Amino acid sequence: MNSRPDSPVPLSPHWKGMFVGVVVLVATIVVSAVLHFRAMHALQAEVQDKLMRTAMAIAAQIDGDAHRTFTETAQESTPAYAAALKPLADALYWKQDGRPLRTDYRYIYTCIMKENGDIFFVLDPTPPGQLRPDGVEEKSHIMQPYPGASKELLLTLRTGQPQADREPYSDQWGTFVSGYAPFYDSAGKQVGAVGVDWQAETYAARLSGIRRAWYLQMFLCLVSGFLSGVGTGMALVRRERAEAARRHAIEEERRNRERWQIMVETLPKPAVHLQGDVFWINEPLLKSLGYRRDELASLDAWFTRLFGERATEARANYEADREGGFLRSRELNLRTAGGEMRCYEVASHAYKPGEVWLLEDITERKAFQTSLIAAREEAEAAVQAKSAFLATVSHEIRTPMNGVIGMTNLLLESPLESHQREMAETIRNSGEALVVVINDILDYSKIEAGGMEIESEPFDLRACVEDCLDLFAGLATEKRLQLLYTLPWDAPGIIHGDRLRVRQVLCNLIGNAIKFTERGEIEVRVEFAEGASKKSGERTTLRFLVRDTGIGIRPDRMNRLFRDFSQADVSTARKYGGTGLGLAISRRLVELMGGVISVESTPGEGATFFFTLPALIEPLEYSDADVEAPGSLRGAQALVVSAGAGIDEQIIEPLRRAGVQCVVVATIAQARERLKTDATAEAGSRLGDWNLVLIDAALESGDVAQALCSEVNALAVAQALKTQAVVVSTLLTVVREPARETGVARWSDRPLRAPALWRMLAELIDPKAPAEVSAPARTEPRPVASAAALAQEKPLRILVAEDNQVNRLVARRLFERFGYGIDMVANGHEALRAVQDRIYDVIFIDVQMPELNGYQVTAHIRESLPAERVPWIVALTANARDEDREECLRRGMNDYVSKPINVVDLERALRAVRKK
Repeated sequence: MNSRPDSPVPLSPHWKGMFVGVVVLVATIVVSAVLHFRAMHALQAEVQDKLMRTAMAIAAQIDGDAHRTFTETAQESTPAYAAALKPLADALYWKQDGRPLRTDYRYIYTCIMKENGDIFFVLDPTPPGQLRPDGVEEKSHIMQPYPGASKELLLTLRTGQPQADREPYSDQWGTFVSGYAPFYDSAGKQVGAVGVDWQAETYAARLSGIRRAWYLQMFLCLVSGFLSGVGTGMALVRRERAEAARRHAIEEERRNRERWQIMVETLPKPAVHLQGDVFWINEPLLKSLGYRRDELASLDAWFTRLFGERATEARANYEADREGGFLRSRELNLRTAGGEMRCYEVASHAYKPGEVWLLEDITERKAFQTSLIAAREEAEAAVQAKSAFLATVSHEIRTPMNGVIGMTNLLLESPLESHQREMAETIRNSGEALVVVINDILDYSKIEAGGMEIESEPFDLRACVEDCLDLFAGLATEKRLQLLYTLPWDAPGIIHGDRLRVRQVLCNLIGNAIKFTERGEIEVRVEFAEGASKKSGERTTLRFLVRDTGIGIRPDRMNRLFRDFSQADVSTARKYGGTGLGLAISRRLVELMGGVISVESTPGEGATFFFTLPALIEPLEYSDADVEAPGSLRGAQALVVSAGAGIDEQIIEPLRRAGVQCVVVATIAQARERLKTDATAEAGSRLGDWNLVLIDAALESGDVAQALCSEVNALAVAQALKTQAVVVSTLLTVVREPARETGVARWSDRPLRAPALWRMLAELIDPKAPAEVSAPARTEPRPVASAAALAQEKPLRILVAEDNQVNRLVARRLFERFGYGIDMVANGHEALRAVQDRIYDVIFIDVQMPELNGYQVTAHIRESLPAERVPWIVALTANARDEDREECLRRGMNDYVSKPINVVDLERALRAVRKK
């Protein structure tokens, strides 16, 4: 029975892959073997070439004539032999950083051949006496036979051709690969040959590296062949599977297109489906646009009908969005069938076969947004207009207030009855209170309008705090309040920040503390925040504290403190006054500087306000804290009578830094015990041991302080001693007259600046210094007679440019008070003509004048007049904020006096004038 032959079974993809892998493996092995043998041959050629080149280079330096003279071993100790060895030794060693290092050559030597064919060594730089492990001396000597010479050396000596060993050879010194080159005498006759030996081990190491690389290559060939077979098989499997997947994808794409089309059609919102050439718009979008389906049957028709002349631009935007993956939605203005333009928000989503666009008609929403933007712009314009209006109103109010306060000050300096003086002082105080209100409103409006900018400039922290305290020292004295401050000596001296805004916040908080405190004390403290850096050049955070012992704040009223136009209690506002803007402005300024403000309070016991200030500590800083104390204070002894808060930081610590030995007692009774002079008193407690006695007049009543001052004075006179008594207090009005009657050397108010305290006490200890009583100008106004002497002390030619007639009258009377006659002009043009016609030492210019303002007049003066004729220029302006002063100085003016004009400020400005 015949059987049908079996049909051949096709090879599986895996077997196909294995066959391909074997072919690749065989080919790789053949190629790698060829490359291996070529590499071996190349290495041999490289070694031979290197050895021959080295031998030839040495042979060129050998003196053949001198070489012939070496015939005996005894010549090895001669200088000539040493000189002949130098070329060989130089090739055997090379230098690195001045030190000789051995090259990889084992021996370098010269040989000659006798007529009988025997070969002898001549030159060898190897040091004598060195032995190999087998006992053979390493150095060859003059005329030492060399029976084991290689055939290449013999060939070189016979033919004069450079040669190199192809394979390693062995002699009694070891196994080497060597190169040889002939050298000649001056007549050109061959003298001998130079041999350069390379140890066979080094050569073998080079060859073994190539062999290892070949073995590795063989292993990699096996692995690659195996992987190639596997990879090829997998590739064939993947290709067959890919073909099946392609057929499946075509079918799936058709089904997806149908599913998406159905989904888009059933969406309740307007939508578009785009896949290949299919462009499908659902029924809600057709109704919204008013077109028939055949009118928007393609993407081209979409752009042409809905965008019109903007079709090219719209198509380019669409292509860009599609390339970017439709990362954001677009707002498109589409033209409906009726010609109306409506705004749609289009969110496009790409999926593998195509795209889906979801559209939403936002025409009404855009109209609403447009109206909101217009309303916001209108509101912003209103805020700007309000700010401009407030600034104008402020100036217009300050101008007549300048006349009111100026004339009132002049009136108070004239002889008045008590009730007349009381009324005049009421007018002045009311005017000054109105100026404060105006400043608050201006600052608030500037912050509201977003025009408040925070500067970052280096300033002296200690000086900034002490300047604020100086402003309120007189007011604290009038209310019989202790004004204290604590600033640690390790606090930064110079920091980067906005000095004007820090000063403004501190002044607001200190002013409030004084206003709401009837008795007790006000303390200002500056310290590092917890965890803040204290290193120079690094950023830190400072914590400011203002504590009072006033009326305090109820807990349920705390949340109203920092609100605009709000105070903790309506009854408080009626009693103490104020706009309720001070703390609101402070909060906003602190936040603009990056800090936080807060408060803690107990009703009836007082309040403590805190705020933080991020700042950069200036490196290489210098401040008042760096001033050195006078040497005369070192070793002095002081008895301090005080139990007040902050005594250590304000008095004791500066004295100790100056080298003064201090003893502190808390009561006047204890001070009397210290000052006893009877024979039983302890050594060191007699009056004669004290250079200074500092008395806090706020410790007890003025009469007790006066009695102690009298005792100090009487004991000092009786014992002919130089002990000086100093009264320290903020209650200057209480102790001023008793201090004069008892002969107290000095009295001073707190807060005391360390340099000022040191200077005052140094004057008392130094016998050459006058011991006179001084007092602040605020508590005891200068008499008119002494003020008039200023014109004789410092004669000046003065021009005043002021457009307001009342202000001109006030200015004339104020200058007459100091003994000056002045020229007056009413506008900027008259001021320019005046300075051209006459030379003036100083010009006081109103900043806001018609036609030409003060800034423009200043610029014209500096441009038109030669430098030697340009006068000192002082700004007069009703804008009294610190930034206004900075602006005046930046615009070329030399000084600044705010309106209403203060007599003390005017005197300061006159004394500061620099005549040319």
